This record gives sequence, structure tokens and C-alpha cells, in this order.
Amino acid sequence: MNTPLPVSLLSARRLGDAAGGLLVLLVIVGAWAWATAAGWVSPIFLPSPGATWDALLQGLAEGELASASLATVERMLYGWLLASALGLVLGTLIGVSPALRAWTQPTLEFVRPLPASAVMPVAIALLGLSPGMVLAVIAFGAIWPVLLSTVHGFASVDPRLHEVARVLGLSRSSMPASSCWAPSGSSATACSRWPNGWPAPTTDPFLLSGRIMPRRIVDLSIYLENDILSDPPALAPRITYENHVQGVAGFQRLLPGLKAEDLPDGEAAAAEWVTLTTHSGTHLDAPYHFHSTMNRGERAITIDEVDLDWCFQPGVKLDFRHFPDGYVVTAADVEAELARIGHTLRPLEIVLVNTRAGSRYGHPDYVETGCGMGYEATMYLLERGVRLTGTDAWSWDAPFSHTARKYRETGDKSLIWEGHKAGRDIGYCHIEKLHNLECLPPDGFYVSCFPHKVRAASAGWTRAVAIFDDRLFAPA
Repeated sequence: MNTPLPVSLLSARRLGDAAGGLLVLLVIVGAWAWATAAGWVSPIFLPSPGATWDALLQGLAEGELASASLATVERMLYGWLLASALGLVLGTLIGVSPALRAWTQPTLEFVRPLPASAVMPVAIALLGLSPGMVLAVIAFGAIWPVLLSTVHGFASVDPRLHEVARVLGLSRSSMPASSCWAPSGSSATACSRWPNGWPAPTTDPFLLSGRIMPRRIVDLSIYLENDILSDPPALAPRITYENHVQGVAGFQRLLPGLKAEDLPDGEAAAAEWVTLTTHSGTHLDAPYHFHSTMNRGERAITIDEVDLDWCFQPGVKLDFRHFPDGYVVTAADVEAELARIGHTLRPLEIVLVNTRAGSRYGHPDYVETGCGMGYEATMYLLERGVRLTGTDAWSWDAPFSHTARKYRETGDKSLIWEGHKAGRDIGYCHIEKLHNLECLPPDGFYVSCFPHKVRAASAGWTRAVAIFDDRLFAPA
């Protein structure tokens, strides 16, 4: 069954989890008492539970424990305040300077994993056994989240915002939008937002000057890159980079007798060699990918035959981030979400599904994360005239690992790729590996996702974007 668990069953499970946690605690205390009673550990190093409890009560009664606890909390608070101040200042300085980030990164990466206890000998040697030494050690342990988050936040600001600030004479504090960033492995994807969470207005200085009506564009695509896995390793793209100096050899083959010094700064052209499938990165799947036929017997169209009118239409976002990994969305789930956002589907609208997978892009579990769209949920959309859909997960269907488990348990063959196979009955396309869907409102935007024209192929790469422009919705 793909329906959520009943509330009574969830409550029973939570009660069972709580009982299990209490049982583990009792086992630990029992083992502690047994070890001290048997004399395995000296009471000096490990007093019995009873002795510990008596000492606790005595400390509370005499007031010593309370005063010592308050002194500890006070030192922790001062240490945290010092760490926050230093982290914000240093993080800002490092974050706004690419050169300073490059110079400090090796040192930060070396020092960051050290536990606070490891720096105590150095702190004692420099500051002695003093309150200042205690404060320094606490600050060292607390500074890293603030420092690294500040560095990452400033480094992730869209460069266009800096350009706009320079054009309009703005300071950094008065930029027209703030940067909202989501860590993804070693990279970050920035999307500018207003406080309500929708994308901020355009940063194009010509649009801001009022010469033409403003338009907002949100990038919905992931990178093609070597370091962030968005596919199983065997399917991952491979990019070989050739810089300008390395490109001189290619120019010399085209221009016999050419010398490197004949070129400005000794540089020719940069280029890249890419090995990938048509399903690498953000891509649009054609009906031919799902099956050899569509519309109950017609030949399935390939990506170069897809109607381009499908690829530029009003968008609708369904928020299914609350569903657990492997959950198969039903028609009732789609209907409930449409009712929640107050939207009635219209033919050719592009429906985007926001799953938990979007938050896991750049992490090792991305491919196995997120819910999937089942046959009946997909048919619910197609029967209402939708012909192009999309997801921020690796697949339109539930992750294969979850489907494999269900198939093994039930033997139900209809579970296999059920959302894709809906294309046998009604031909449609879908986009996989979208990104930034959490930046979108439920509707009020257009989606542009024209695929690369690969002859007779099952899919094509696309730079999918959401476009906010009132003129697109104006009556003809």
C-alpha cells in the first residue's frame, strides 16, 4: 500500500520508540551499577549510580552545584559571543575576497576538524591557567559554524548583484535582494529571494532602470560537473578541461607555423571534452524513452520530434517534500495538493513536483531520495491535458532501491517504472533532476525547457528555467 500510515499506528510506533529508548537507558544504568558493584572500576574513576545521585542531591542542597553550573554557563555564553563576533568579522572578510579564500582554505580545512581539547596545551602555554584560556578554548570550539556559514553565504551571492550595486551606486548592505543558498557538496546554488520566499526581481540594470517591464528568471537546472554525483557512478558525466595555454597546440595544427608568442599573452582557446548520456544533468525525456509505443499503439516520438509548444507553458508546482523517500504518489495526493494551492489544471500546463530529493542534491544519497509519481498520479495529470512534467528527483518514479524492495516482497510487476510506463497510454515528456523548485510559488510563472536536438534520441539536455513576467499571462 502507498497510503500514509493511520494516525493510531503512527502513535503506537512513537510509543514503542519511546519505550525502546527508555529500555536502552535502563540497560546502560544497570550495566553501570553492575560494573561498580563488581569492583571492575575504581570508585574514584567511576562512582556507583547511587553515589552519583547522592552527590548530585548534596551539591544542589549546599548550592555548590548551582553556582558551578552558572559559572560554566556564563563562560559558555561569553565564549559563544566571542566566537560569533570573530566568526562574522573573519567570515565576511574571507567571503568577499576570492584571493583571501584561496589563501586561507588550506589552513581552515586543517584546523577545523581539531577538537577543542587538542588546542588546550597551546592555550595553556600562551594564556596560562586563566579564565582567558578557558574562554579561548570555548571560542575555538564554537567559531566554526558561524565562520564557515558566513564565508559560504558571502561567497554564494550572485555576482549579478554586485554588478547591479556598482551600476546603481549601492552599498553591499542595500543590494536589492538577499542570497539564499543551499549547500550541495562542494558547491552552492544561489537563488535570490524576497523575504516571502518567492524569487526576487531581476538584477539586470537595464530592467531596473525602468526602460522595459521587469522579468524574473529562476534557474531550475543542475550543473554538469565531475565532482558532484547526480547519477549512479557508472552513468556520471566525465568532463576534461583544456585551458587557453593547452589550446595553443590545437591552433598550431590549424595554423601551421604559428608560435605561442604570436598569440596575445600566449593564449589560444579554452575547450572541454564531455562524455555523458542524454540523461545526464537536467534533461527532458521523450516518450520513446519510456516505451517503443505511446497513445496505446502509436510509434513513440523521439526527442527531436517533441512538440516545442509543450516546452514553453505556464507552470504549476506540487509540493511533495513531506512524503518519505520511496513513497509512490497517488491521484488522491495530486488532487489534494491542487486543492490546497487552489489551482485547477489546464491543458499543456507544465507540472513540476518538488520532492525531498531537491534538498539532497550534492549528497551521496541523492539518487535514493524523494518520492515518486505512480501510474495513477501520472495518468491523473495526463487525462487533464498535461503533456510535460518534471521532478527534482533522479527519476520520475520512486527510487529503484525502494521499488526493488517492494517488488521483492510482493512480486507485483506493475510497480516497475509505473510512472514512466503511463506514457504507453498517453504520450508525454518529463524533466528529471530539476533544482531550486523550493524557490517557486505554486503557480504564476512560465517554464522554458527546450531540449537539445539529438536525432532519434530518447532524451535531450535542457537548461530549464522559470520565468516570471506578467506580460506572458496578459490576454491576447
